[in-house]
Amino acid sequence: AVIVVRAGLHTTVQDGGRWGYQHLGVPVGGALDTEALRRANALVGNAPEEAGLEFTLVGGTLRAAVTLHVAVTGARFDVTINGVPASRDTALRLAAGDALTLGTRRDGARAYVGVRGGLDVPVVLGSRSAWPMLPRRGALRDGAVLDVGDRAIGPMLRGTWPSPPPSPVLRVVPGPEGHEAAAALAALQAGTYVVAPTASRMAYPLEGPPVPLVAP
Repeated sequence: AVIVVRAGLHTTVQDGGRWGYQHLGVPVGGALDTEALRRANALVGNAPEEAGLEFTLVGGTLRAAVTLHVAVTGARFDVTINGVPASRDTALRLAAGDALTLGTRRDGARAYVGVRGGLDVPVVLGSRSAWPMLPRRGALRDGAVLDVGDRAIGPMLRGTWPSPPPSPVLRVVPGPEGHEAAAALAALQAGTYVVAPTASRMAYPLEGPPVPLVAP
């Protein structure tokens, strides 16, 4: 019921994640911005962690094969329906054949499209999220067709539910041995770091002043 006309850079199906299998080496995965996914789902009457689409850095175009209700949240992209500007953070109606496009990105990294009823892709180990260890990490390709489920749990929300602005501040939380790494924590807080090009859904390596290690 949803045709991925243009998939963009890295668009995947994501939900609340694949919990309970970490002891077997299975990553949780799921949406990176869980609050944005929950807002998208709430706007269209889905359960909070229902499966939707996650767009990363570059938008794309979806076409409705039947009448659908969707919501776009998260990173701020220019949103259009058939080329006409449309609102983010609110429920939108797509008639059969309508094209929803996420165009120019204004800020943020990941946007979410929730579809009333959820995306009806297979459940693997309790989740519909793309498997992050696969080649291309489960990214969709142009022309992919995604069925829509009937799992809506309530009415759609009226009005808008604005996404919060991006925060320039990151919290640093000491681990269990934090009391033994005071010098390392001080260096991390005093230095300037940037996210390395090798960043992925699994980790964000940082480049900057070295952090002194604590001898075991």
